[in-house]
Amino acid sequence: MGKITDLTTLDAEIARLSQKQEANKNAVANEVNELIESLTPANVLRNAFKSIKETPGLKADLLQGGIGLATGFLTNKLLLGKVSGPLRAILATAVPALMTKAAIAVPDKVKDDGLSFFAKTLRAMKIKSSEDQHDDPTSGAVL
Repeated sequence: MGKITDLTTLDAEIARLSQKQEANKNAVANEVNELIESLTPANVLRNAFKSIKETPGLKADLLQGGIGLATGFLTNKLLLGKVSGPLRAILATAVPALMTKAAIAVPDKVKDDGLSFFAKTLRAMKIKSSEDQHDDPTSGAVL
């Protein structure tokens, strides 16, 4: 805008700038309200799940991580269940970490080997259980 030379032009420019200021103030207030609404816990969780859902490959990565953690935990429980003392503390840290790393690095091999191991273990337990029942003369007795 050029120079203002009379009072009516000054009043008109003041009115225009006041309207512009009010519009900017309303726009900032709306932005702040939208920001506050988007930061509510429900919306944060909703947006996080939506982001996870839309990210390609993330589900597979989470699944691999879960398999790795489960493998480390089970290895710790199965291998170190009866070990005690400082050796247990060292092995309890190292073994799950190594198993988790292996499970994440080659999940298909771990899955195949793990399933065959569990199948063999369950079959062995079933055979042992049925042998125990046949060996025990009271196993068929009704009390």
